[in-house]
Amino acid sequence: MNVKVSTKVYPLRMVAYTHSSVDVTISITNLINEILWLECDIQMPETLSLSRNERVFNGRFRFGIINPKETIEKTIKIYGSVATYPDIYNIKLVVKVFNRYGERIGSADHRFNIRCIKSLDIENLGTA
Repeated sequence: MNVKVSTKVYPLRMVAYTHSSVDVTISITNLINEILWLECDIQMPETLSLSRNERVFNGRFRFGIINPKETIEKTIKIYGSVATYPDIYNIKLVVKVFNRYGERIGSADHRFNIRCIKSLDIENLGTA
């Protein structure tokens, strides 16, 4: 494994049946003594989106260049809509790892969940 991938979701829950969003911070640490170029593919259920106004449930973004033993972070938004029902949504990331010559030298799969609950349940959390 060339890299270590971790994610943080904020807020911890998305509100169902509304136009809401969460921020997902993706952290990637270079575990080897080589400069790497990183790209990330993301796949999510069709009830979530990478765009506020369109249904985009697959995407690719470039992380950029990372030096040996360093960590790079990017934050993306994931949006819900009136079609987003209460559930735990599984999101899949595939980090593609390239060396300084542009040759693909590996990849890392990472999964995380986004929890979506009814607004009434969020209100009840505040009183518990």
